[in-house]
Amino acid sequence: MKFNTHKALVRFVIAVTLWCGALTTMAQNNPSVDDSRENKVERERLARLENELETLRDALKIPGMSAAVARGGRVVWSKGYGLADRERRVAATPDTPYVIASLTKPFASALLMQLVEQGRVRLDDPASKYSARFTGDAIQVRHLLTHTSEGTPGEKYRYNGSRFAALTEVIAKASGKTFRQLLVANILEKLGMTESVPGHEVPDKREAISAALGAQTVSRYLQVLERLAKPYVLYRPDRVSLSEYPPRQLSAAAGLISTVTDLAKFYDASDRNALLKPETQALVFTPAVSTDGKTLPYGLGWFVETRGGVKLHWHYGYWPNSFSSLVVKVPERGLTFILLANSDALSAPFDGLGGGDVRGSAFASAFLRTFVSEDDYRRSLPAPDWRLGRKEFESEVSRLKKSAGGYKYDEESAAHEAIRKWLAGRPAEPVVAKVDPRVFDDYTGQYSLPPLAVINIKRDGDRLMGEIVGQGTAQLLPESETSFFLKELDTRITFVKDANGKVTHMDVQLNGQKMQAKKVK
Repeated sequence: MKFNTHKALVRFVIAVTLWCGALTTMAQNNPSVDDSRENKVERERLARLENELETLRDALKIPGMSAAVARGGRVVWSKGYGLADRERRVAATPDTPYVIASLTKPFASALLMQLVEQGRVRLDDPASKYSARFTGDAIQVRHLLTHTSEGTPGEKYRYNGSRFAALTEVIAKASGKTFRQLLVANILEKLGMTESVPGHEVPDKREAISAALGAQTVSRYLQVLERLAKPYVLYRPDRVSLSEYPPRQLSAAAGLISTVTDLAKFYDASDRNALLKPETQALVFTPAVSTDGKTLPYGLGWFVETRGGVKLHWHYGYWPNSFSSLVVKVPERGLTFILLANSDALSAPFDGLGGGDVRGSAFASAFLRTFVSEDDYRRSLPAPDWRLGRKEFESEVSRLKKSAGGYKYDEESAAHEAIRKWLAGRPAEPVVAKVDPRVFDDYTGQYSLPPLAVINIKRDGDRLMGEIVGQGTAQLLPESETSFFLKELDTRITFVKDANGKVTHMDVQLNGQKMQAKKVK
């Protein structure tokens, strides 16, 4: 009897062992069993990120915003916040098109590097080989692509969208096609980015673009542009006003219009090496090195940053007083975070972005804390309330630190201070003065703004227009007979005359930076 009982017990243990083994095998063969807990954690994180983004949007008075998170090339979450068009009460959605500003640069990089692979251009080629903007051999294509073309080429990094825009001419001359044609054929159409438009100027050049791309394609672009988010600007105190669209031209530096879901297709293609060979794509994401051996924050069309042992590929976009954008990729974890907004507040408050510090952004900080730091610290790291005042925010951060397992919330504190400073420094809405248009005649001509820009000032009837050569045209609105502002840019211009009443130069204040443009013609 004891023997039979023992045999039964043995059979029971063997059966349980086999059953557990079968469950393990089933879990390995059926990811839904194995990763159910992981999926639950991700859903909970996404819900918290969704709420935090809304808090940030509210704190920064952003009218409309769209966001997406992709993992392994698949969009796992997307959402629209607020209004794409306040006047018509049109809600923002994941399919709302925005002007993506400098998020255009990685697209230009992909096109240029395709030409490098084909042997049509070399990174060490002098820029003067392709563009009349340059003379001599000192400035190379590589320097434009890495923002190291100013001063002694290759010596220092300085983010400069105007100089990056010269790659438009490099791409066109090396390929024998316009930048727009190559962008459409090699990326937008190839990846099925049907909600993206290669430049807001499509309606202005409908016939020429139809001849190059086809009338049906242009008709689709026009339908997308009908849903384009309106741009807005924040004035003191908390006054959100309709702004002007930024310059409509498409270049290697800016001008592409897209959605968060369409952009996810491009970032996935980059990860899959669908546009470039693996070794070329790896070079794109390798930080440049200065002539004195210093590692710089920019690769070939992408910011590259390593923080806490985690490598980040990212870029931001910033059109003052109209649009802003952000993409953050965590390649080792297969994560991509995309944000588009119809105000400049995703970027304007965070000065460190241009210098290569993405964690200075409250939006990037929210994403990285939730999806990277929580894994590293093995615990939930709740978000602070970004709408609080300085003292209340500091108090809340102190409370959160107590259960954070060593996570310090330092980046959140710095980002919150940047937000408070930016909000406090918003100007009052400027008032357009009544000025006799005949005074504009004294200001017309050509002005040189070193190191590269040429500005043409023209009179168009009763309007004074400013054109940055190669970058687009905007109206200069008078605050007085000598002082003007641009509604679509945070820019003030004052015309200065000599003792004889002849205009000698313009004092230009752009995003707080003061410059002087000498009248040359």
